[in-house]
Amino acid sequence: MTSGADTEFDKAIALFRRLELSHIRRATAEIIPIMKAQRWDPAEIVRALLAEEAVGRDAPNLRTR
Repeated sequence: MTSGADTEFDKAIALFRRLELSHIRRATAEIIPIMKAQRWDPAEIVRALLAEEAVGRDAPNLRTR
């Protein structure tokens, strides 16, 4: 039986795929266990994931310059 947290995690991953947030999907595997262990504030989780997405999207632009 899956827990409610696992179900919510799966829903979040599905949304990241739907929105084409590939950098967030990759970072989620690292950030979620840390977040759970350290009991992060939800706003901090969102900020960390969005920062990963921004860095990932900026990287190709920086390489071409």
